[in-house]
Amino acid sequence: MTPENIASAVDGLRKVDGVKDVFVRNVQMKKNRQGTEISCLIDRIYREMVLRYMFKHLSTIGIREFEARRHSMDRIPVRINANGDKIDIKVSDGYGSFKVKLEHDDLKKISEKTGLSIKEVYRAILSALKENDMQ
Repeated sequence: MTPENIASAVDGLRKVDGVKDVFVRNVQMKKNRQGTEISCLIDRIYREMVLRYMFKHLSTIGIREFEARRHSMDRIPVRINANGDKIDIKVSDGYGSFKVKLEHDDLKKISEKTGLSIKEVYRAILSALKENDMQ
């Protein structure tokens, strides 16, 4: 498969019901041939649908299946307003950890609008959030 066809198939695979994540790796296959490994994490009840998609859109004639457990923190989506810009935030808690993740696409829009780097935008918003939390 060409890189363009792989990219298209992977984009489509991400849209199939039940697909949680898709990742692609370049691998060395038998007889020292270059290959592409496409892995996806899915809900088991969507297995048949995902297999049908993969056999239809990929050049493979065989698919390996492994069962895995997925552990995730509880997530709470939050939307804030920063100087007129809406920013989606994921607040995650669990397993003794607490994390805050700002939506990259929102940071990118602000970066393009202001001329600041994404890192500068991220730091400014995080700093403002900390100041508001301490008041």
